[in-house]
Amino acid sequence: MEIKRDDYLNLLIREKDKPLVKIITGIRRCGKSYLLFNLYRDYLLSVGVKEKNIITLNLDERENIVYHEPENLENYIKGKIKSTNERYYVFIDEAQYAIIKGEKKDENYNEFYFVINGLIHLGNVDVYLTGSNSRFLSKDIRTEFRGRYIEIGLNPLSFSEFYLFKKDNGKSISELFNEYLTFGGLPQVVLEDDIDLKRKMLKDIFSLVYYKDIIERYRVDRKDVLDDLMDILSTSVGGLTNPNKIYNTYLSKTKDKSISLNTINAYLSYLEDSFLVENITRYDVVGRKGLNSLSKYYFSDIGIRNARLNFNRLDINNIMENIIANEMISRGYDINVGVVPVRSHDSVTNLEIDLVCRKGPDLYYLQISQTILDQETKNREIRPLLKTGDGFTKFIICYDETPTYRSEEGIIIINIRDFLLEKNLKNL
Repeated sequence: MEIKRDDYLNLLIREKDKPLVKIITGIRRCGKSYLLFNLYRDYLLSVGVKEKNIITLNLDERENIVYHEPENLENYIKGKIKSTNERYYVFIDEAQYAIIKGEKKDENYNEFYFVINGLIHLGNVDVYLTGSNSRFLSKDIRTEFRGRYIEIGLNPLSFSEFYLFKKDNGKSISELFNEYLTFGGLPQVVLEDDIDLKRKMLKDIFSLVYYKDIIERYRVDRKDVLDDLMDILSTSVGGLTNPNKIYNTYLSKTKDKSISLNTINAYLSYLEDSFLVENITRYDVVGRKGLNSLSKYYFSDIGIRNARLNFNRLDINNIMENIIANEMISRGYDINVGVVPVRSHDSVTNLEIDLVCRKGPDLYYLQISQTILDQETKNREIRPLLKTGDGFTKFIICYDETPTYRSEEGIIIINIRDFLLEKNLKNL
């Protein structure tokens, strides 16, 4: 049985033959190559595209190193285009290797973009790229492709995708969710049933990303500092922080004053560029403005975070928050940490809403709690939601297997499994 990625496949189908470069980005092993080289290729064949008109090249394979050179890449692809009257589809996997090659030759100019633009200008070529580094979203690509591209961010499997694949294996929905919150949604890991092999796979994938996309890519010379930084982020998922706080935590832990705040900032950017973590900033709900002083870091796959900690810290609240953040990002929402200023006499108290999620006219407030069976906990979670002063839909999402209901204050109480499986929040 194959894992379906229908939402992403349909997006590719929708963009087919438009004069745009389609760029699929995401952390390694999240399924970019499978989506393009298997699912989308099968679709093209099913609608009559000839196999010889699908030109594929994986730049991550040793035998293809020669094509990291843009000139060789161009000659190879154009050599496969035999007719101006037929349409061709070009798939280039892990295209950042050609970009890096260009950077090494001249940091202010990159022939790779010139090659891709040249293919688009032929008029009968549809180009698709994948990459494991957000260099694809840099100023260079916006400038060089001049708006003629679309970026498709591919995430690890959501819980609904995971559940669709696993639901007939005899396990309850709660058992499946516990598997998901432990091992995450990377397809290769999801396909494996042996727990020990799942653990090993996740550690191996982390090492691959860590060394190939960060240490080698950016020539990191202080791996010990990067290791400490990873440990700090892994143990503080869902906690408010900023580079200064992380730097002070590092100094407190290591007493190493030879490392500057600039180094910490650079290393944090490397982790984000490789799609290991995502930085979510705060948002003033009342003032309707962004706040950059503090933010949260979430892992793109919770299984990788758990593997980094050797599966020893399965803190449910923080893991739930990370999973829901990823879920809302995959649904196309812009997300922030909510801040609700509450004035009392001469002071202001900032209450926190775990996630504020916006897409077009829709806005949702999400509070995430392992349990609200205790009245004091319930009151604490409800208070910031009631202080927003608006009528947008508000949720408290729990681990408890409680049925969905609406509180007296109009807040929807729902367990996390039901929330993740409901595609349309307006149905709740």
